[in-house]
Amino acid sequence: RYVEISGYPGEATRDTITGVVLYSNMETTGTFTCSDPLLNQLQRNIVWGQKGNFVDVPTDCPQRDERLGWTGDIQVFARTAAFNMDIAGFMTKWLQDVADAQGENGAVPAVVPSMGMGLTDGGPAWADAVVICPWTLYLAYGDMRILEKHYADMERFMEFLLQASPGYIRCAPGYPGWHGFGDWLSINADTPRDLIGTAFLAYDASLMAQIAAVLGKTRAAARYRRLFAAVKQAFADRFLKGSIQTADAIPEAVRQQVEHGDAISRGNLKAVDYGPITSAVFNTNLFTPTQTAYVLALHFDLLPKRLRAKAVAELVADIERRDMHLSTGFVGAPYLPHVLSSHGRLDVAYALLKQTSWPSWLYSVTQGATTIWERWDGWTEENGFQSAEMNSFNHYAYGSIGAWLYNTVAGIEIDPKQPGYKHLILRPQPGGGLTCARGALQTLYGELLSEWAQEGNRFEWTVLVPPNTTATAHLPLREGAAVQLNGQPVAGAEHKLAAGRHQFIVA
Repeated sequence: RYVEISGYPGEATRDTITGVVLYSNMETTGTFTCSDPLLNQLQRNIVWGQKGNFVDVPTDCPQRDERLGWTGDIQVFARTAAFNMDIAGFMTKWLQDVADAQGENGAVPAVVPSMGMGLTDGGPAWADAVVICPWTLYLAYGDMRILEKHYADMERFMEFLLQASPGYIRCAPGYPGWHGFGDWLSINADTPRDLIGTAFLAYDASLMAQIAAVLGKTRAAARYRRLFAAVKQAFADRFLKGSIQTADAIPEAVRQQVEHGDAISRGNLKAVDYGPITSAVFNTNLFTPTQTAYVLALHFDLLPKRLRAKAVAELVADIERRDMHLSTGFVGAPYLPHVLSSHGRLDVAYALLKQTSWPSWLYSVTQGATTIWERWDGWTEENGFQSAEMNSFNHYAYGSIGAWLYNTVAGIEIDPKQPGYKHLILRPQPGGGLTCARGALQTLYGELLSEWAQEGNRFEWTVLVPPNTTATAHLPLREGAAVQLNGQPVAGAEHKLAAGRHQFIVA
């Protein structure tokens, strides 16, 4: 940023001008630090990106000719945003904007406020913000009024999806409408739009079942559970191993839209052929499996139990084939580390987190970035700048990794059965060579703290449980280790905690 002064009567010095950062009034609630300076800078970049873009509406970027409320960007970032700041009021206001922008047919546009851009249906992972964001707010703050207020909006959206998804395949090849942005800004990995669309239709149904249950709508909850099962079966019949379906032609007008979007997404990225890929999970007659395909199928519970371990193995194999790099775009990146750490590959999740060559979360940090970049390759040493047509250096979407820093590295997680941190799930998962980490959050009940340090075989963990709440603490316990809680020997890896300060020592 540069400032030019003209007509100043005195001598200009560094103290002549004061820069004032403007963003919507949101109290800082969360902090994360650890033993790795690069990760600490990453967290600072995430926060600065949030400040720069949370100005009345959650914009994609605060510069160039855009500054718009893209629904997909905030959908993937909302969980991280709720850790960093109190976004309850800010997002409640924006969700009213979403309701105002919703079409008569139930469609939700790609940009809210809509601005008359023509994208009346935002497509998979963008329009779904109408369901995902209220649920995220409910989990973070425990206020069911946000669900009550927008339940009718969500139902209208679901009706629109069902009408546009014959056979429960959303954005099927023959669908004449908008097929969405795909896995936007992915790296040499094209995930089919109908796979993304169908996966998010299933996820929406799953969330709607939970939302209806919270609101006491038992019949609706049962109906949405049946819908989830039907979409899951449709997903299997088209995309999983054993299906004989092959790629179908799409309408010419739709093909042109898709190709135009893909051209912008790729920019001047050079194509790389990683060789033939086989799969015991997906229908390779239809598409070449991608990291995002595995991530969505696993995270949204779309695979039968017999295929889950194989899917994790194939996901890791793809990461290894790319020399321990991710390929996910806006759609897959938010879920990737969670899928790996929850399926026994914490080591790979940390390897991706600490990767410093591109594409990675830390590459921009090594290049001096102070906010999150829009593209993994916004600038690279070998290729220079990406396409000037679209290349923001303050774009919070990939800052979605912040949620994993809080809930996996620091170990602070919500219990969906008692949201708003009424009951805490505390489960730090050390790794990646980190020797310490600290996550703190100002909840509605008071301060929550999870701070750990590890040296050799000794693990010390300090926990602060807010007043009028309880917690379940899960220790990263190795076999044969002795455990102390507040100076007294205890057994086991799981412990129920009342409000107050507690200290664990594992040695």
